[in-house]
Amino acid sequence: MKCKPTSQERGEARKLQVLDAAEDCFLRFGFHGASMAEISRVASMSAGHIYNYFENKEAIINALVERKVAETLAFMDEIEHEKDIGRVMLSHIGDGLTEKLDSKSSALMLEVVAEASRNPKMAELLYERDRILRARLRSLIMLSREQRGVEVNEDIDGAVEVVIALFEGLGIRGIANPGLDRAAVLRLMERIIHRVFNG
Repeated sequence: MKCKPTSQERGEARKLQVLDAAEDCFLRFGFHGASMAEISRVASMSAGHIYNYFENKEAIINALVERKVAETLAFMDEIEHEKDIGRVMLSHIGDGLTEKLDSKSSALMLEVVAEASRNPKMAELLYERDRILRARLRSLIMLSREQRGVEVNEDIDGAVEVVIALFEGLGIRGIANPGLDRAAVLRLMERIIHRVFNG
């Protein structure tokens, strides 16, 4: 017999329901154009019910950022214990390229960055999450180089910034030039990632 979901599980499911609805609204109307009433309508949930889970619209935006960061960290955790981190990273480059060139995924993060340029609280959140991601990526690159007996030198922080800039920049390129040659981009990305992770 299937167990009934607990109240905590139901609460988490409703939070996800709100976040999915909010993401849809933010992509269509922007952070400022999307009203709580519209989010409520798309989520099929009363505004009062939404406020049980999120204090305001800014809290929803914060939760969406946290969700994106958690997905990236989960991927890093997954490959951290691989015997050949560099090889595993290379095997996922195609998936990363596809995700970053997806206009929906990229548009949301561009909204976040734009909001951070105007909103100090959002800028602080973005800075903190970026700091965490940089540290985790730095650790992965160091581990990968150590696995191959490559000296970890002073270029490591620059390598971290290049990898992040490469992937985040793809989101903009996918919007500005949706017809870009993905195969050509993938080939060059693989060379860059190989160089960064394997030294």
